Amino acid sequence: MSASRMMLSRNRRIVEWVGSHGPAWTSRRTLFVYAVVALACAAAIPAAQAMQQDRSAANTQQATRLLKQTLAAMGGTAVAGASDLSLSCTMTSYTPQRNTVYEMRNQYSRPNKIRQTTQFDFGELIVGFDGSVGWVKNPEGVEELPASQREEMRSISLWILYDMLQNIGKKEYTYEYVRSRTENGSNVHELSVRHRQMKEPIRILIDDRTKLIVRKIVRRQGAEGLIDVEEILADYRTVQGVKVPFAITYQAASVKVGDLIVKEAKFNSGLSPALFQKPK
Repeated sequence: MSASRMMLSRNRRIVEWVGSHGPAWTSRRTLFVYAVVALACAAAIPAAQAMQQDRSAANTQQATRLLKQTLAAMGGTAVAGASDLSLSCTMTSYTPQRNTVYEMRNQYSRPNKIRQTTQFDFGELIVGFDGSVGWVKNPEGVEELPASQREEMRSISLWILYDMLQNIGKKEYTYEYVRSRTENGSNVHELSVRHRQMKEPIRILIDDRTKLIVRKIVRRQGAEGLIDVEEILADYRTVQGVKVPFAITYQAASVKVGDLIVKEAKFNSGLSPALFQKPK
């Protein structure tokens, strides 16, 4: 049945319902008014749905246009050709008890492989994800990560920014333009981005002038429930044609909880898939 016939059929049912359910004292004129109002409401529903769809499509188109500009600003074809990334970093963690500084080595490989090695006082901690299995290795042994932590590993990694830009126009991600606003004297655009395997979207803020991503907001599981963790990206430098933020500040509930300083970055070093697999 066509959409127009379905509408006519539904409208007739509405008029019949009003006629059979209207109060006994209802005059024909009043009954007619009831029917007209009911028909108008019925007609407004698909119109409102169409407007919502148009608005959603426009938001997606606006987000896509902006991301294409960001792709060009971040390195264009160099970003598209990035197959893996290795970072040597220094992380400073801030807690009420003390500040802790430790060394990290982060390694990423397309499309979704991650390995993070951290040197603590008690020894080396390695967290990995090979695309399906997440795992952690410490001085006591190796164990698999629960599904929630696997998703979190992907969402908090720097690599997702490049992966997102490499997949513009594809089905891996959905994009939505949220709003524009002024922060610290600069106009920024906020987008919501969700990978098809992620439950929670991430939000990114793009500087209107440079078109670089200056902030990423990730919803993470905290001690008392879900919290928003912000990553403020700064000190962009060009590495093999790709813009890389060499300074990242982490905030939770507007409180600074960490600073990451990148000492060295390298793309396309040919990382082996075995590097990301759970150790036996």
